[in-house]
Amino acid sequence: MRTTTVARAILVALTLSLGLAGCGQSDERGAPVTSTPVEDTSSQPSTMPLAPSAHSASFSSLEGVWTVTASLAGVDDPALAATITSPAGDWELTVLGDSMTAHLPALRYEGLLEAEGEGWSYLGFVTGTGETGEMLMGSLEFRGALTGDDTFSGSVVQSVDATSDRPAYTARWDITGVRRP
Repeated sequence: MRTTTVARAILVALTLSLGLAGCGQSDERGAPVTSTPVEDTSSQPSTMPLAPSAHSASFSSLEGVWTVTASLAGVDDPALAATITSPAGDWELTVLGDSMTAHLPALRYEGLLEAEGEGWSYLGFVTGTGETGEMLMGSLEFRGALTGDDTFSGSVVQSVDATSDRPAYTARWDITGVRRP
């Protein structure tokens, strides 16, 4: 599981770096690259058909803010189970289009939603620093399905990397969500 998360993060970083490398401003000799002027076509109608994004259209039923209740289903290191408390009611999800931000106690994950069978999945990565100022690293993988217009249920795998004040762990949670009015 951790290998898959690390592999995904490396793939994203590699894709971004290759894309940026192709945007250089000079050729091999260091001379500036010149190009022919591009005709301004902004006032002309597009010849490309415009289709809505499959993601944004398919996740409109999830848009909004959700309160999530979580119960711990398991931890990869049983010795840590007693130290990981269930933050019932403390999780908040904000969905806009195909992006989702998951706020857990002291952690904020950002990522994208994808359609999966009759439901959806989400892969988010933690952003921020811990109490001691260390960079936090980890991932959150949701699998869920709507159970009503304003409710869903599913499961989460949370992987948190080690810091100086906490060991690494992977926890599994069973979750239910209720949309906020």
